[in-house]
Amino acid sequence: MGRASAPDRPAPCHPRRPCRPAGPRSRHRLAGRRAAAEAQARFTWKGEAVRLGLTDLHPAALAAGDLSPFSARLVWGTSSPSGTLSADGQARFADGLRLAGEGRLETRALPRLLAAFGHDAALLPLVQNFALEGRFETEGPAVMLPRLRVSLGQNGLDGAGAANFAQARIAVQATLAAESLDLGPLVAPSPRRWRATGAGAAVALAPYTGGDLDLRLSAAAARLGPVALEDVAASVLVRDGAVELALNRAGLQGGTLKGRVALAPTEADPAETELKVQGALDQADLGALLADLGAARWVQGSGQGHLALESRGRDLAALVARLSGRAAVSVDRGTLVGLDLADVIQRNGGVAAGALARRNGRTPFERASLSVRFADGAGEFAEGALQAPSLSASLRGGFSLADRTLRARAELSPRAAVARPGPLFDLAGPWDDVAVRALRGDEPDLPASALAAEPKSTESLRSPALLPARARAYAP
Repeated sequence: MGRASAPDRPAPCHPRRPCRPAGPRSRHRLAGRRAAAEAQARFTWKGEAVRLGLTDLHPAALAAGDLSPFSARLVWGTSSPSGTLSADGQARFADGLRLAGEGRLETRALPRLLAAFGHDAALLPLVQNFALEGRFETEGPAVMLPRLRVSLGQNGLDGAGAANFAQARIAVQATLAAESLDLGPLVAPSPRRWRATGAGAAVALAPYTGGDLDLRLSAAAARLGPVALEDVAASVLVRDGAVELALNRAGLQGGTLKGRVALAPTEADPAETELKVQGALDQADLGALLADLGAARWVQGSGQGHLALESRGRDLAALVARLSGRAAVSVDRGTLVGLDLADVIQRNGGVAAGALARRNGRTPFERASLSVRFADGAGEFAEGALQAPSLSASLRGGFSLADRTLRARAELSPRAAVARPGPLFDLAGPWDDVAVRALRGDEPDLPASALAAEPKSTESLRSPALLPARARAYAP
């Protein structure tokens, strides 16, 4: 007597006897295990037309706790598709439903999609067009993404990450890399929004801290507006209602840029934001940086600097009005382009006539430095000095960030031992239209109380006898 075989599989074949086909009961059970379910549905949910397609699913395998393949497609949108979700892989019931496979999510309105499911995420107002694809694994409310590609607008990044949907606040961790990044649309408001809100734009963090985020970013090249960066390593941390942006390293015009921005709600008023900024620049080509910013290359040389600022307020105007801290920049072995200060001293404050003289004007210097103290939205020149082989120059005064006006005095001094005192200039007016006036020797010096005062009405200096009314060097 042979051993009884399993009820759902045919008896084993004997070498001397041909195999007999499985009985009717065995054939029925085999078909049940292998049968695939398909479903198609159309419905309206949260005001959106939804189409659902599900194929290749084996319900009997799921019921038995075995793996079952599946293929799902979801499309939503009232008039045209505003989002799609597709997934292909395997499913299994083991302490809940578990899925694994390849998938893709694409939406033109990520905030609205998450809100429909009762979820919020960090920095969500900054994200609209969004796509994610790659390998996924689920375990309860957690989704692991060991291989993924994220598309944010025109940016594409590759890496790995994980998300937890256990609560309304989604917690996301990811490490992403890209060949190139355009950071402007993500960190700066659109021109239309800036024109509409301006300095009164609210800076409350609540809309941006609806979830937790721990993001590590790297890029071979990046662009922040007109500024080009290389070899970028950065991180974004959103937790407990606060945001921290860290630029751990970035190449900028042959130099290195580092920085950190911390934003947190104040204890007294959650709608008020506390701002702290730190940054450092080392050995960057200032002439090339000015060209990137669209300004004249009025200075050439390798510069370094640092800043540490802090403020608090409910809107941008309040942040500017309460800004305090320090900033400093220095340049060694550089050149002022478009102006020959030694010739200005010889002409007692005048400049040579003609565009050619201005185009060829140069002032090589050994060192130039400027440090600024900020308090209540006003900057004071704590130190402003230039040392050239034949002369020195100093700058004293200050400016208002809110009014965008400048009031300062500059003095040129020959370095010869028996030289007469150099000319003194008054600089006053809005930043983009500073008037320069040569002072007479009997005029009083600029008092400290005049830093925030309205500039006196002065006559524009006549060119070419004196410095031009615009306090900008001439670019070649």
